[in-house]
Amino acid sequence: MNISIKPFTLNDENYLLKIRNQKSTRLNSLNKSIILKKDHSNWLKNFKKNKKNIIYIIYLSSIKIGYIRLDWIEYCFFLSIAIDEKFQSKGIAGKSMLELEKKFKTTRLVMSKVKSSNTSSITLFKRSGYSLIFTDNKILYFSKIYKFSTSLLKSLEIINEIEKVRKGNNLNWMDILRLSFKSDLEQSKKIFRKINSSDKKINSLSQKLSK
Repeated sequence: MNISIKPFTLNDENYLLKIRNQKSTRLNSLNKSIILKKDHSNWLKNFKKNKKNIIYIIYLSSIKIGYIRLDWIEYCFFLSIAIDEKFQSKGIAGKSMLELEKKFKTTRLVMSKVKSSNTSSITLFKRSGYSLIFTDNKILYFSKIYKFSTSLLKSLEIINEIEKVRKGNNLNWMDILRLSFKSDLEQSKKIFRKINSSDKKINSLSQKLSK
């Protein structure tokens, strides 16, 4: 699943309002009201006045599927996330949070306010490494310190490069397999059975390592 997050632009304003006004977002928001376009534009202008505030649009390949908003308040970011209802319950929010972690270039404290009735968000933040720090009138406060590491960032970049190379190499492997089967079907089957047998042994040994 190709999930990415990109900085908000003015072209995203209507999309942002659409996701904010969808039923599931309003249900889990502290303000359940439908936001008018004029009011949203005014809010966005004020939001952008603080240069530390950030909005990322979440993409599945080239399709917009949600947003992550970071409000800078005094000493930390307050995070809110919303996914298009058509793409919910697919693990996208968790993957988006991992993408967010790559964006921090310094160590950051991030917090989030979640309604006690919003069980999906509670699960999301716990799985994403956030800690519940206190509860106030059915509002749960979660926090996490994102520790920036240049070595971690470099490692992630290398892993991404390996992933790209492996994708290409998998295609090469499939091309060789097709060519082999076309050239000598019976002999190719024998070789493939041996490969399959070796793979089973490797999987068995791998399971022993993971115990």
